[in-house]
Amino acid sequence: MKNTAAKTLWTMPSPDPEILGRIILIQSTLHLMGKGAEMARFLCRGFSRVPGMEISGIFIDGRLHWENGLPGPEQQHCRRLFEQLTGGAGQGAGRKTLLNGFKNSHGVQCLPIETALAVYGIFFCAPADEEMFFSYVPYIENTMNLAALVLENHSQQQMLWQHKSDLEKKVKERTQALARSEQRFRDLFNSISDLVYTQDLEGRLISANPALNRLFGYRAEELLGRPISDFMLPEHRERFKSEYLKAIFEKGSYEGITPYLAKDGSTIYIEYRSELVRPENDTPFISGIGRDVTGRVLARREKRRLEGQIRQAQKMESIGTLSGGVAHDFNNVLSIIIGNAELAAAELAENHQARRYVNEIQTAGVRAKDVVRQLLTFSRKTREEKQAVDLCMLVGEALKLLRPVIAANIEIRTRLPEQPAVVLADPTQIHQVLINLCGNAADAMARSGGVLTVGLAAAQLNDENAALDPDMEAGRFFQLAVKDTGHGIAAKSLERIFDPYFTTKDVDKGTGLGLSVVHGIVKSHGGSIRVRSQPGQGCEFEILLPAAEKNADAVSVQAGDVPRGQGRILLIDDEPMIVSLNQQRLEKLGYRVSGHTNPKAALEMFSSHPYRFELVITDMTMPGITGDRLAEKILEIRPEMKIILCTGYNSQISDQTAASLGIARYLEKPVQMQQLAEAVCDVLSVSGN
Repeated sequence: MKNTAAKTLWTMPSPDPEILGRIILIQSTLHLMGKGAEMARFLCRGFSRVPGMEISGIFIDGRLHWENGLPGPEQQHCRRLFEQLTGGAGQGAGRKTLLNGFKNSHGVQCLPIETALAVYGIFFCAPADEEMFFSYVPYIENTMNLAALVLENHSQQQMLWQHKSDLEKKVKERTQALARSEQRFRDLFNSISDLVYTQDLEGRLISANPALNRLFGYRAEELLGRPISDFMLPEHRERFKSEYLKAIFEKGSYEGITPYLAKDGSTIYIEYRSELVRPENDTPFISGIGRDVTGRVLARREKRRLEGQIRQAQKMESIGTLSGGVAHDFNNVLSIIIGNAELAAAELAENHQARRYVNEIQTAGVRAKDVVRQLLTFSRKTREEKQAVDLCMLVGEALKLLRPVIAANIEIRTRLPEQPAVVLADPTQIHQVLINLCGNAADAMARSGGVLTVGLAAAQLNDENAALDPDMEAGRFFQLAVKDTGHGIAAKSLERIFDPYFTTKDVDKGTGLGLSVVHGIVKSHGGSIRVRSQPGQGCEFEILLPAAEKNADAVSVQAGDVPRGQGRILLIDDEPMIVSLNQQRLEKLGYRVSGHTNPKAALEMFSSHPYRFELVITDMTMPGITGDRLAEKILEIRPEMKIILCTGYNSQISDQTAASLGIARYLEKPVQMQQLAEAVCDVLSVSGN
């Protein structure tokens, strides 16, 4: 290659217009070119016909593109020049020195294809005719500048498309990740057994998971948009705003257990925690989670109820134990009172003024005996004995007992039939029913007074009416009604009025057992009981009891002739007053009596003289040896000996137990004169005495 000096512009020949037109055509079509290799081939071909150019080539995309051949060493020099231009040596003043040095060393003109941002390539050309070639250099330089702009535009577009592709890929990935996350959240939201919900600031439901829908029994569209207070029990709705929303706004959260009403009307208890959420650029809302704790709440209530029943049962057991001891001692006292009243009456003439008072003492003693029996029945210490009784008589006795203890501002009225109302019943239990119902009625009127009405009437129950109560059968009944004008009973309390331990009274006024016991007694007699009441309008209990057969006669105690007799009796009781009393009674009846208060001494005397007596009467509960054990020892000595066993009360002995021991008769204190005389007479008659 020739190394010639540059010519001045005005000494250069004029460019060929046809060649200039070709160059302009090249410039105008550069933007249509694609990547660097395509542009390099286009430029090499386009400038290969420029006059005075021997060799032309372009270094783009790390490759050399030549239209005419270039020796291998020269190609390496061109590659090294490109690396130098794009490196540190191609910056500033060193750039011009580098290009001029390359031209002088190798005879190759170098035109960088570059912009202010980057060097994209180098156009190499070796002029054959310098004068001719240099007249086209400005146009070639201009073309290379345009090529650099096109390459830069391609590069930026490629970067833009790559960036767009990367963004689209990231958006797609993040959208898919968000969709997966939302689906996981939705699956969790739909499958979690706990209750998840959101509310607006008025408490209206914005969202609720399926568990909440299922628990309440509503579809989602039936719940959403409604305040949760719509599903609360009426007595809790006022607290929704005053407590729940107020705490949410003031403290940011609220937690608790609240009862709600499900669609089927059942009560459900939900334990929950709600919090106020304040998004940066969104409307605040309430978010919460809850759990169905109905089973836990009801179990806790049932536990408390059972614990209460256990405590009450323990109290009743204590009462039962106490009542047994009280009954024994009280019956002994009654024996003395009734017995001495009988002896006193026997000493008085029929028209004596004091006889009436003595008879009242006897009557009161018999009633006291019934009271003790009721106490034992209540504590399940005695057996139920049903017999034909007149309800009219029982009503009269019960009201006579109650009148002294009922407030004076309460008027008692009765509506009783003239004919006896005979039923087959345990008189003590029916007496207990009357005392309980009348007592409750009196309590309801204690403050303001009122009227207590007890009515009794015959009733006929047909098949249609009997079908309303599966425990009832058609037939003749007596209807017993107890009505008051007190404060009445609320409807919700009426549903539980006969439940054990349910009471509307204060803790120190009632146990909740009275009406439960009444219900049990009525049912055990084949009857029914119902109650009608409204607050402020009093209360009425109606009881139906089956009428006894027409040929059944009510039991009545009629005094007859007291049987007398003869014989020798061994009398044993640790109470001296009872020994003295019964000794006087028996001696008045014609018997010879040996009384003893020491059972062991009496046994020793009997052992010494077993045939001195025809009858032994002994108490049951005595120090040293009990009556049943004493009877066994006497029978060991004399097996045919007749024994009467008396007791104030002892849970270990009964008619059957006494009979199994060989005891001839079993009597419960207090024993009246007539009862004692008949028992002694019957036993001695059987023995042939």
